[in-house]
Amino acid sequence: MEVTREENLSLRGDCIVGVRSEKGAKSLSVELKQTIRNSGHLVVLLTSDEAFDFFTCMGTRELPFSDETKIIFRKSSFISPATVGIRCSKSAGDLNRELISNLKNGKPLTVHLLAFTAQPEDEEVLRVFIDLLPGTNVKSLKDRFLAEKVNA
Repeated sequence: MEVTREENLSLRGDCIVGVRSEKGAKSLSVELKQTIRNSGHLVVLLTSDEAFDFFTCMGTRELPFSDETKIIFRKSSFISPATVGIRCSKSAGDLNRELISNLKNGKPLTVHLLAFTAQPEDEEVLRVFIDLLPGTNVKSLKDRFLAEKVNA
């Protein structure tokens, strides 16, 4: 799954979920990169209007964070200059269809990267989600989070 600073998608770009990003892997904060490199646990929350989705992935010391244009989250363990997370729980094809519809219709995407030095507790992640998704029904958010976590 990819987010890029480039302006447009190619026809083959079926894994690209965001264009005109403000950042590439290289421009992420030093603190975030350090946490991810130290085998950090990464929770990625994607939002567009009321639609959202999330997935988890891992970091590794081998991540170079040297690409100035792209941020890539991989289901595999392959590492490139743009890789920010590996062994992701989802690919672009697994994302919430309402979120994808919003993106196809040109609505903006916000990518929240939550890095933890250890496996975060469910309640810790849910508290952050609730803060980032104001107006979302807390019970349905919790139910969805726990259901998707079990299926991951």
